[in-house]
Amino acid sequence: MVIAEIGDDVILGTDNYDCEYNQGTQAKLSFSVPNISPIYTGGESSWFWYTRKIKYWKGLYEPTNGNTYWFSKGVFVITGISVDFNTVNISCTDKFGMLTSDYGSTMLDKSLKIETESTVEGFITSMLALPKGNGQPIDCKKPLIDYSLRNISTGEELELAAGTYAADILLQFANTLKCRIYYDKDGILRVTEGHLDYAYENKAIAWMFYDEAVANVISANISYDFPKAKNVVTVWGEDSEGLQYTSTAENRNAKSALSIDKVGYRTGTTKENIFGFNQKNVDEFAKMYLQMQTVIGTSVTVQCPMLPHLDVEQCVGVSFESLGLNDKKFLVSGISYSGNTMNISLVNLDNLPWHLELQ
Repeated sequence: MVIAEIGDDVILGTDNYDCEYNQGTQAKLSFSVPNISPIYTGGESSWFWYTRKIKYWKGLYEPTNGNTYWFSKGVFVITGISVDFNTVNISCTDKFGMLTSDYGSTMLDKSLKIETESTVEGFITSMLALPKGNGQPIDCKKPLIDYSLRNISTGEELELAAGTYAADILLQFANTLKCRIYYDKDGILRVTEGHLDYAYENKAIAWMFYDEAVANVISANISYDFPKAKNVVTVWGEDSEGLQYTSTAENRNAKSALSIDKVGYRTGTTKENIFGFNQKNVDEFAKMYLQMQTVIGTSVTVQCPMLPHLDVEQCVGVSFESLGLNDKKFLVSGISYSGNTMNISLVNLDNLPWHLELQ
């Protein structure tokens, strides 16, 4: 149920939005409104309170016909409110935040047993249906799960300890299946088959950036965050009889600037997989983990006027001769807005670890 709409005429300064290619929580939002009414200041009857959700839209005005085209950027839960005499400041995270310590309401208060006959669809649906203690489930909206994943068995019986957050369990589960898990722009939990490089290679280009197209580019730069960039990761798990399984994934892609053969070993933190009760599960987790570590380590950043149709996991073309990039295809790994200026983080598909293997 929509209780109110808030436009640019009410928001003070600029609204700030950040979205990153990630498992789980992807987007955060913050904005300020004037402290001129009790409906703004926080409280059970306020528009801004712990239990409220906010749907955020970004528009693009077309002066030739006078129309504004709106693009949904997600559904958010409120994680913080600060109020002074003049201003109410609101901090939000996308709905996956409900499942994490950011929101603080979905820690298991007692152990939870996953039966051997559980399926992916049954397990995830039951997690969202866990009661919050106020007569409501964590999320009443049914998740959208790729058909090919729905009836996969969860495997061995597991008991999840009290004090575990729902997000920790779901992220481990998705990584084990080499799946993407996140909330879409309509506030629905999505579980989709994880893309490796070959899938991105087949994606259409959503926008093209050129050096000479000065109207569409304010600035551009390349950054290498060497401490974060990893090219080898190890994952381990254990079955109910105590037998351990280990898998190491390595970036040996000859096209990648981060391949082991070019820069040596850059080892990520070893991770335990609570669903790693067989070799296949730890192998798949390790591949997904390595890809995520590669994405956060290198990027091209483009600052441009508002292009609200672009989103993370889309592909764009880049031709910046001044940066040594000629007609390269990039994955959008991050988007941020501050008012009507947009920053886009891009990852060269050549740098991903499986590119050569799957061509």
